[in-house]
Amino acid sequence: MSLVRGEDFIEESAFVAESSSTAPSPTIVELLSDPSRRRITASGFFLGFLAIGFDPLFALWNYTPIALGGLGRETREIGLLLSIAAVAGMLLNGLVFHRLDGRFGSQRVFVATMSLWFIVFIAMAIIAAIVRTFGASSDSAGLAQLIVLWIATLGVLLVQKMSTLAYP
Repeated sequence: MSLVRGEDFIEESAFVAESSSTAPSPTIVELLSDPSRRRITASGFFLGFLAIGFDPLFALWNYTPIALGGLGRETREIGLLLSIAAVAGMLLNGLVFHRLDGRFGSQRVFVATMSLWFIVFIAMAIIAAIVRTFGASSDSAGLAQLIVLWIATLGVLLVQKMSTLAYP
């Protein structure tokens, strides 16, 4: 039985014979025996853990009442913040990443962007402490406090989106 009709046809048995003569696939232990593969796998795991875990953590931090360490935001405000951050992330990945990678190289960009995760989580703790101290919730704050809170929160999200450039 042929796979292609006409003069130039390939027999199905040729594919079967060719695929059966290939070397067996390496096992996970064999793959991870290489130190560079172990480092790449570990960094990919931690980056995935941080990137995937940040959005739910960010939403919970924003929704949690101020007395418990959050920002006491409404769900529509959280959705707006995450939407703005998503657009910023797309723009950063589409317009900035290839320029940074070309200028500084993949390894330097990776190290720099992975280092930003520390800033993201420290900034979240600092913002929560400031909000708890000065009471900048949506209910009790003045307009200036709310604007500063929004800018600070968007700043955290922008740094977080820059940190995910290690994971395009």
